[in-house]
Amino acid sequence: MKISIITAVLNGSRVIGNTLRSVRTQDHPDIEHIIVDGASTDDTLQIVQREGTHVAKVVSACDSGVYEALNRGIALATGEVVLCLHAGDIYQHGSVISRIAREFVDPELGMVFAELVMTDPEDFGKVYRHYVTPGFSSEDFVRGLMPAHPTLAVRRRIYEKYGGYDPSFRVAGDFEFFVRTMRVGRVPYRYIPEVLVRMPLGGLSNRRWWVPINTTFELRRSCRRHGVSTSWLRLLFRIVVKWRTSVLGQDALASRIDEEGRIQRMRVLLFANTEWYLYNFRRSLAHRLRAEGHEVILCAPSGPYVAKLEELGFRCYVAPMGRRSLNPLRELRLVIWLFRLLRRERIEVVHGFTIKCVVYASLAGRLAALRSSLPVRVNSVTGMGYVFSSDDLSARLLRPLVKVLFRFSLSDTGSNIILQNRDDLEFFMSTIGIAAKRTTLIAGSGVDLQRFLPLTPDELTARQGARVRVLLAARLLWDKGVGEFIEAARTLRAAGKDFELLLAGTPDTGNPAAVPEADVRSWVAEGIVTWLGHVDDMPTLFRTIDIVVLPSYREGLPKTLIEAAACGLPLITTDVPGCREVITDGVEGLLIPARDGRALARAIVQLGDDPTLRRQQGEAARRRAVAEFDDRSVNTRTVDVYQRTLLASRPTRQ
Repeated sequence: MKISIITAVLNGSRVIGNTLRSVRTQDHPDIEHIIVDGASTDDTLQIVQREGTHVAKVVSACDSGVYEALNRGIALATGEVVLCLHAGDIYQHGSVISRIAREFVDPELGMVFAELVMTDPEDFGKVYRHYVTPGFSSEDFVRGLMPAHPTLAVRRRIYEKYGGYDPSFRVAGDFEFFVRTMRVGRVPYRYIPEVLVRMPLGGLSNRRWWVPINTTFELRRSCRRHGVSTSWLRLLFRIVVKWRTSVLGQDALASRIDEEGRIQRMRVLLFANTEWYLYNFRRSLAHRLRAEGHEVILCAPSGPYVAKLEELGFRCYVAPMGRRSLNPLRELRLVIWLFRLLRRERIEVVHGFTIKCVVYASLAGRLAALRSSLPVRVNSVTGMGYVFSSDDLSARLLRPLVKVLFRFSLSDTGSNIILQNRDDLEFFMSTIGIAAKRTTLIAGSGVDLQRFLPLTPDELTARQGARVRVLLAARLLWDKGVGEFIEAARTLRAAGKDFELLLAGTPDTGNPAAVPEADVRSWVAEGIVTWLGHVDDMPTLFRTIDIVVLPSYREGLPKTLIEAAACGLPLITTDVPGCREVITDGVEGLLIPARDGRALARAIVQLGDDPTLRRQQGEAARRRAVAEFDDRSVNTRTVDVYQRTLLASRPTRQ
């Protein structure tokens, strides 16, 4: 595929050499570099002649401005795809053009754009701004936003159909072209989430104080021309956003953005409603962040696992949080406490887990970000919780309020919400109204595949003929299906099945759906279950188990199931959001209806009486855990969300 690159230049002797060398070192085999000079009076043309041995065409004549120059280059271009690389700009690496060409293998694609960084004109390694446009849509033109034009690659037929740049614009001709093609013409486009261009500050659009004001007038003219409904206030507000992000928040990050466009030494706060959750579910994420050189601070209510986290070397704050509290004053004090903590520790990413922490971390984060763009808010909804899974009157009354809080706290540009299953993803987009570009689907918190291992062949042989052991490991809540598990236990005993049913976990007294401990002790006295209480060493327990069940009413993506799958155990769970993401019925285990203890009993009998089926489904479960639930890949994707959200919270214009 032939690629044409147009470089417009006027008296650019100080910078044209960098651009020529950048294009000359590209590894794409078919590049046509066209230099359009505006009748320079310095040594520009001599440098082009000396260093531009690869240049295909050079034209030099007076023009009315950069857009007329680009149009001249487009008229000369013979490549299938046309790019514009202005004098002084350079490509990020030697494979940029090859990377762009790969996208245009799709014959329907008309345009591609990517990220750029704005650098010190004397030092390309010193980054001042990072221009990113993930999730860009034509609706963003209403606010005067557009993709980074120096990264734009356009199929030549698009210029032939829609025309080039309007030279009557002095600084916003690129914006007018984007509106004309992307919004009016609906040209198919694609975003590459990588830095492809480095642009030194000091060009036409960023060297004079009056340029943003003049640009606003031209943006308004472009919108009116093409029927884009906007207002002066919206367009002017983009100047405030640009100033706030670049002056108040950007400098703190600019010096820490490496050549790959990733931020080094982030300051991250992980906030959960129990310290037990951070230790058991997010410890590997905290270790990963620290290993990469980021600063990690943990925050949760008081509990025994705070000391364990501190023994691992993590800084911990004890939050003044009552999980069952509905006192407005107490909840307001918690938000204010979080706000002060974020400001005092200069947090750049606050990551909240579970519904209450998500809402409060987002509210406190938005308050803290009023004076700058930091912190950004990343939120993991690890399940819809009591409010959305229970039919209790209090849960139904709280639902509308929680939806309003979700909509307010999660809808701003500095946030991203991580969902663990597609049902929850659809709920937040359709019911709450969260934009797709602010959502990420990541399957749970992952599992340590080196710690949770299947039995060896010798261990499997040793268990043959042993009494079948069935485990439910969860917080003892009614909506985890504990009641159905007990019903199944009674059904199995009545049928004369000699299976051992075990409960691992303790009542969660901070949850309205907690099972009373007295009930658990009565079941033990009845002889239908064995209660193990809290278990620290789950890998060892799983090695003594034959079947793992979780008859839950709704989950995010249950840790118990993916840990059991990693241990090569067959699973029985309900056909509800979160649970059905872990198994395919009849492959890694069995799916049953929710709230049906008899169906659970039948599934236990089916697996309990068939050791061959248990082995086959257990092996399939391990394969799926390796392919989908490795905590290393989960943590990598989570850290990528931090990076992407931090960078995307600072949209800037060139």
